[in-house]
Amino acid sequence: LTEVLYDEGASIKDIYHERAWLYTSIDQVRVKCVVELQGKDHAMRLKKALCDRGYPLNWNIDDSPTPTGSADPGYLMGLRA
Repeated sequence: LTEVLYDEGASIKDIYHERAWLYTSIDQVRVKCVVELQGKDHAMRLKKALCDRGYPLNWNIDDSPTPTGSADPGYLMGLRA
């Protein structure tokens, strides 16, 4: 997962996993990533790269306004790996 994020130029801001409340097999974990990207086109390229590699996604985009001069909003992905 982190290799795909790196290859696609995503800046990882936070990454954590959740196993306790998953109703799936014991060999699965849900991973949540907050990444900073270069805009919506970059986000769509990353989403495609993850889907192409078989990652099931819960994809949420933070479209809240950012202060002038700040980076684009982060993107939150809930993945099961």
